[in-house]
Amino acid sequence: MLRTGLMTALLAAGAIQGALAQPAFQPRRAPQFAPLVERACLPLMRGGTVSQAVENARPLAFAFLAKNATQATVQRDENFTTTFGPRSCFITLAYADAGFFPAVESELRAFLPRLGRYWAGAIEPDAMGLRYRKYRAGGFTFVLEEQIDEHSRRLNLTVGP
Repeated sequence: MLRTGLMTALLAAGAIQGALAQPAFQPRRAPQFAPLVERACLPLMRGGTVSQAVENARPLAFAFLAKNATQATVQRDENFTTTFGPRSCFITLAYADAGFFPAVESELRAFLPRLGRYWAGAIEPDAMGLRYRKYRAGGFTFVLEEQIDEHSRRLNLTVGP
């Protein structure tokens, strides 16, 4: 009886210690947009084809999702999608956390100087839950926008001429 009680106490102590040793909740981090922009979007914007953009996205763990006459969509992690069109690239991150806009904005500010001189507009708020910032670099326009509604938060990056 004493032996069974001792074993039960040791098991309980081990379970408590194991629970305490687990790391605290780690918030999600925003995925990196710059590698996708650099490897797939910019070559498309410089005259590449939509098919080439899809192939350039594959090493970044994006899988082909859909295609129509002029556009193709690739996807990663079920909520990170990119649609390539003729001289356009539209990246969407559905279900973004509140800190994702500043994280991606900071990533763009670090990446865009590699394209030469760049311009960044002010962060524009919208009464409907949209905030965005427009950039120009390397002859291209980058628009980062965050859309918020009652059900979700979405982050979009549009790359165009």
